[in-house]
Amino acid sequence: MKYNIYLDNAATMKLCEAAKIEASRVNNQLYFNTASSYATAERKLLKECEDVIRQKLGVLGGTVIFTSGATEANNLAIFGIINHPSKKIVIGDAEHASVYQPAMFLKGKGFNVQIGGDCDNATLYSKMFVNSDTGEISVYKELPKGVLLHIDAAQAFCKTKIPLAHLITISSHKIGGPKGVGALWIADGFGASLQPQIYGGNQQLLRSGTIPLAAIAGFAAAAKDYSNDNVKILSDYLKSKLPSNYTINGNSTIPNIISINLPQAKGEIIMNALATKGIYISTGSACSGKGEVNRTLKAMGHKKPQSVIRVSLSPNNTKEEIDIFIKELIYANDNFS
Repeated sequence: MKYNIYLDNAATMKLCEAAKIEASRVNNQLYFNTASSYATAERKLLKECEDVIRQKLGVLGGTVIFTSGATEANNLAIFGIINHPSKKIVIGDAEHASVYQPAMFLKGKGFNVQIGGDCDNATLYSKMFVNSDTGEISVYKELPKGVLLHIDAAQAFCKTKIPLAHLITISSHKIGGPKGVGALWIADGFGASLQPQIYGGNQQLLRSGTIPLAAIAGFAAAAKDYSNDNVKILSDYLKSKLPSNYTINGNSTIPNIISINLPQAKGEIIMNALATKGIYISTGSACSGKGEVNRTLKAMGHKKPQSVIRVSLSPNNTKEEIDIFIKELIYANDNFS
């Protein structure tokens, strides 16, 4: 039997109805360029969307820079400090590629880039709040005065309370909003610390380019619509149904992401076997390099990272889907090892 069970919501979520309706409305009714002098209704809506993002982040002020996604927001945070006199950057030991790769690029240009090192005399400390492979929630150490804290909250936004920082990255499609839009929130007084990466019409101070209002409106609508209550119930249910020889990675995690150690099979084999049945999971972040060792599991000291799968839930999943997944997972592990 071929199912249609999507359990890879950390890669992307299906566009929610609220986002679909709002994006369509704006495309059809509020299509003026926000930079045009007569586009007063469009600029009003843009401000309302910014306020939604601030409300969901739990902040009162700050600047919201809308980007093409979390990858661009992370790049702006990392490359934005390129002209700072201190050439030291510290990143976490299990960062997403959109933080790790820009940091490695700067290292090649002579920056002192440390992974998990001390932050003395650093310009920036960047660490994701919720790990995209395991769902592990980070704890942040107190930073020396003058060090900017950047939090990659792409997997955390609307799902758990995000700590205060100088810079926060968020994503739309991880919560059922449109793809191609995200944001970097910048605390008041710290925008001047960053160098723009895209130059042009100066539409958003730190980011030029025509503002995609329909996508942004869909993003805000998804943020207002998202609730994680059902995910917690489903996550507990899934864990209760797993046989005892299937173990979970991570201690303090969000319910949305469950990293499972298989008793014998390789994760990629199980992922492909389940896909033939119409059940879709992953072995880790969709943005990880193919064939590369999983840096998150390596940093954890995991001895068999190739025997790990990632299940990620959304409010749209059901207990019936989880029952089918558990049944087919056990069958695949027993027969395709």
